Amino acid sequence: MPVHLPRLPAPPRPMPLLAAAVLIGLWLYPEVQPEPAQCLAGIAALALLALLALLPGLRSGRAALLALGGIGLLLGLLLPARLPDPPRLRGEWGLAGEVASAGGREAILSLEAAAPHGAGWGPVRGRVLVRFPEQAPPMGSAVLVRGRAAPVDPTFLPGAPDPARRALRAGYRTRLTAREVSAPGDRPLSLDLAGAAHAGLLRALIDGDRSGIPPEVLARMQRTGTTHLLSISGLHIGLAALCCGGIGWLIGRPLALIWPWGGLRWLAAAAAVAGAGMYAEIAGWPVPAIRAVWVSAAAAGLGALHLRPDPAALLSLAMIGVLTGDPDAIHSVSFQLSFGAMIGMLLVPQRLTRWLPPDAPRWLRWPAEALAAGIGATAGTFPVTSYHFQDFPPLSTLANLWAVPLIGSFATPALLLSQLLPAPFGPLLLRLADGACGIGLWGLQFFDVAPWHPAVSFPMALLLGLAVWMRRRLLPALALTAYALWPAQPPEPDRLQIVFFSIGQGDAALVRWPDGRDWLIDGGPPGRDLLLELRRRGVRALDMILLSHPHPDHLGGLLPVAEALPVRRLRAPLPPDPAPDDAPDDAPDADDFARLAALIPDARYGIGDPEPGAEWLHPAPGFTGPRDPVNDQSLVVRLTWGARRFLFAGDIEAAGEAALLASGQDLRADLLKVPHHGSRTSSSATLLSAVQPGWALISCGFENRYRHPSPEVLGRYQGVTVLRTDRMGTVIVSSDGADLRVEAEGAPWPGDL
Repeated sequence: MPVHLPRLPAPPRPMPLLAAAVLIGLWLYPEVQPEPAQCLAGIAALALLALLALLPGLRSGRAALLALGGIGLLLGLLLPARLPDPPRLRGEWGLAGEVASAGGREAILSLEAAAPHGAGWGPVRGRVLVRFPEQAPPMGSAVLVRGRAAPVDPTFLPGAPDPARRALRAGYRTRLTAREVSAPGDRPLSLDLAGAAHAGLLRALIDGDRSGIPPEVLARMQRTGTTHLLSISGLHIGLAALCCGGIGWLIGRPLALIWPWGGLRWLAAAAAVAGAGMYAEIAGWPVPAIRAVWVSAAAAGLGALHLRPDPAALLSLAMIGVLTGDPDAIHSVSFQLSFGAMIGMLLVPQRLTRWLPPDAPRWLRWPAEALAAGIGATAGTFPVTSYHFQDFPPLSTLANLWAVPLIGSFATPALLLSQLLPAPFGPLLLRLADGACGIGLWGLQFFDVAPWHPAVSFPMALLLGLAVWMRRRLLPALALTAYALWPAQPPEPDRLQIVFFSIGQGDAALVRWPDGRDWLIDGGPPGRDLLLELRRRGVRALDMILLSHPHPDHLGGLLPVAEALPVRRLRAPLPPDPAPDDAPDDAPDADDFARLAALIPDARYGIGDPEPGAEWLHPAPGFTGPRDPVNDQSLVVRLTWGARRFLFAGDIEAAGEAALLASGQDLRADLLKVPHHGSRTSSSATLLSAVQPGWALISCGFENRYRHPSPEVLGRYQGVTVLRTDRMGTVIVSSDGADLRVEAEGAPWPGDL
């Protein structure tokens, strides 16, 4: 009688295990901060243990794998620990060094020399984060910058990435805002695109420069999830490697007749690696290019050895290589998207293609496998896009099935060859590439639908990633996905909740009424951070936006919110006058105010109509502030729930406070949103005597340039519990009408920055 043994799960493969352990070790830093010597000693000991476990007398694969995992964990801890101790800079500085990594307008600079304002240059080691006025120089560029240095801001919104932990992993403590930049800028790549109808798109396919693409074309590609074609990705590097490797193979064929010693297959491998490296150099070595160069080099080497490459091992090797060169890459969205797509393509298609009949014809198998690969790439990047962008084009897989063959697989190599071959071949290939782009863009209109907006926190993004990893457990994977995407629960019933966001130097507060109304009082400085946080909290519409006054630190973040979420009503002071050309950066922006008002159906100015639970206290009709009319005309509103009252004072200063007091209204409140971020021109003793707050909330940025709050003002709040977003992070105040509960989320990093 045959005995059927249970099928055991396959043991983990060494390279993916090592890469996963490196990621875990890197993520544990800085909570775990061993000395580099300790990590090296541990790695050596575990390597010896792994070798002993593989001796013929032992043959313990499990022990070897455990040792390998420990090596990866220690390696991940070693990567940031080995970086030199970064300098702590404040004030005006000049810095000289080399760009270690770059993304957008920010780059990490490995220092060689530094000069404080008015002093000479001296040698300095370490790293500094630099924000450039425009696009940051590519990796490896030597630059000299001058600007204002300050410590890294450790505050962040609860669902956003933690900047302090990123700084410590990347090896910097200082952020410099550059005003002057001196760099040997690379000459732009010379391309002959004369006569091409889609010249801007064609250029982007070569070097990633999107400046020449019409806005409507770029918007359509964003809505269809095809903008990755404009980034220098593995597809571009792979095509360059294949072209150069093919040239090397053609050269090696005739050489074999006169070269009797063999080894010519390495010529094709070297040509492929050289082609990939040259393309990455042109693109400035973005993370996808680095990953693709590693994969191309490993695949070319294995091919020269007549070995079949393991895709998972190649990808793991590329991941370890990228992180070894730049530990900060783990925080890069480009890194996460690039490797997420590849992991998804390795894991997910197997679930789908197994349903194909074994004898399925090629015409059916090929599109099915291509569709499965697209679904895998989408699934692999879904956790990243849901966390960072909250935009998911629902038809992106189908759109890519149309666009990738035309624009990526055909137009890109045709364009490359058009720049290398003489007439008539070059111009002919350019026309073919241009036509393929035109057909590709034309077809995208059929996949152009409004994107979905999944919003998850970091733990939920990890659950989505785990669901992708569970390749043979479909039902648990779907359950995890549903749990991670389940809308955030509303506040406790019968409780008023007010969320004072740590939005930087500005004001933004979400008021969640027990009856289901959601109000937003101010929106903080410009950017989408507030919108992303509102979605993470389950806010999908707003009953009202109250703009206290139209300064950028209160108005800026409201535009993305009003563009993305339905908003019923707007209450604000009178619209500001157009600012002169020489107005300061913090002057009211009449155009942005007009755009905001145009987005909201019911926009009214001045003291509003009666609202349940709200009292409009200032400004009175006809009031104008003599010193700063914009600040002093701030809306002042008091919210009431049960026996508890909350006073929002905008940015009123002395004149506004005097007018408020002269109105004779009852101003008492349990909590006061401190006027003007704690400026010395506000919070008079008379106002505090009239309000009699037990709690005071100061919304201000970490070490802001205005030095808010003023020590003099803080002295006036003696006996009052002061809450500060620059020290506590986001502050949540809630009440059932009797009690008053205060908690903080996203508190700044308590360690040493």
